[in-house]
Amino acid sequence: MNLARYCLENASPAPDRTALEVVGPEGISLESWSYGDLTRTILSIARGLEMHGLSRGDRVLLRLGHSSDFPLMFFGAIAGGFVPVPTSDMLTSQEAEQIYYDSGAALVVHDGKTALPTSASALLGPDDLVALKSGEPDAFADTGPDDPAFLIYTSGTSGTPKGVLHAQRAAAARAPMYQGWYGISPSDRLLHAGAFNWTTRWVWG
Repeated sequence: MNLARYCLENASPAPDRTALEVVGPEGISLESWSYGDLTRTILSIARGLEMHGLSRGDRVLLRLGHSSDFPLMFFGAIAGGFVPVPTSDMLTSQEAEQIYYDSGAALVVHDGKTALPTSASALLGPDDLVALKSGEPDAFADTGPDDPAFLIYTSGTSGTPKGVLHAQRAAAARAPMYQGWYGISPSDRLLHAGAFNWTTRWVWG
């Protein structure tokens, strides 16, 4: 069970079907990704991260703004068996440092615009992101359902932010909600109007 593979291949979509579209403030499409292109790029990122010395289960802190790089790096890390740690681009260096230290992140991926943890030494920046996305793809890591997939931190509104580690099976756990709650089908389009790092933490169980 690999969460990235489950999300990209579970519905057996046609490779040329639109999987992700990034829309600007005026409703203009800025980027459009097919399932085929998305899968190839995500698997290229997975291989690239491994070539940068990451081992299975290593945490990857994401300091990225609102572009397709965020979901690409998120799923790319999971595809390779690594554990992405998504964060808000509004965090200060000190706030990012707290999460960096607590998560034990082995690598920080950034877009050159977001504040970085003060003690981070292993960094991949904008030029590295371009190289990761254009490299040779690899296969999905052979992770198990109980293996860690991603690490989300709470907002900290009631105290110090706490890390919530989610397993690879988290995506499959949501399957019963598709009809029982969402009522969506493969022909529907889902609008996500929030930040890329946002999630309802009490649902992703």
